[in-house]
Amino acid sequence: MFTVVIALFSAVGAWLAWRRNPMYSAKSSVRMLGATALSIAALVFVIVGAVHFISNLSPAVAMGTMLAVVVVCAWAMIFIIQAVSTTKDAKLATALPPSATLVHFHRQKVYPWVKFLLIFIAACGVLGLVIPGDAKFIVLSFGGMAVFVGVVLVPVMYVNARKFDISLTALEYAPWVHWQYSLEQWRQWTDVQVSRSKVNPESLRKKLLKAAPDVYCGHDGIFCDGVYLTWLSIDTYLVTATIDERPPRSLVFGFEKVVSTPYGGNPVTPIQQSVLIPTGAESDIARLQRELGARCPKARIALC
Repeated sequence: MFTVVIALFSAVGAWLAWRRNPMYSAKSSVRMLGATALSIAALVFVIVGAVHFISNLSPAVAMGTMLAVVVVCAWAMIFIIQAVSTTKDAKLATALPPSATLVHFHRQKVYPWVKFLLIFIAACGVLGLVIPGDAKFIVLSFGGMAVFVGVVLVPVMYVNARKFDISLTALEYAPWVHWQYSLEQWRQWTDVQVSRSKVNPESLRKKLLKAAPDVYCGHDGIFCDGVYLTWLSIDTYLVTATIDERPPRSLVFGFEKVVSTPYGGNPVTPIQQSVLIPTGAESDIARLQRELGARCPKARIALC
């Protein structure tokens, strides 16, 4: 009963979060639900067919075949849901010039997770060898679950990270606006942001000083302070773009991010990204007003 309540709570939270998204429409919702239902039916058909296929095979071969089918079906379900939930306007850039060098900004964040999983699996394997009796099977079961999770999720994480790296590379090669700052300007702007922050100011200072002293704004999003935020996606989207007139003047981009939690609910968290306005940037700001107004018609854009 408790599991059913959690599932219903998660479903309601996911629907409410989707309802807030600028990509939401009745047509897109019906399309997403229909495609998801058809995909589930197709995957169930594949699994049932696999069960009949392995009925005459040896236990080892049957188990290996079934695990492979489950993994492939899990990949297919994840990528299908991602594809049908992303509208045409929200698709990230995929075209790059031949001379472009793909950045590794997002894929670098996947590697520590791979390292952690490998260490955990190896530790479970070693403990399974040295622990006597049936207790070793508890450790080995955890290792087996880690292997399954890694086989399913790591490729998905890498593919998605590469997609965002392609988008970021395209952004850097063809930005709407690219502002660069001197190291002194960046240090001063860091001091301003730290003084305005009420949460972990020293952590913020380290993060900003580590980031490159520039900002890119383009078709897919904004890259600033070592953070890449997309204007329009299933879990992150622009809500407002305004000017903070306090000296030094800055642009303030307000985003909402849907946070997935193991407890359901899918809470929506506000994100604020401030960008220092350099001298003589009036034409750039006017272009941002035009481009963002067209790119995010449901957001409140008030830069001019």
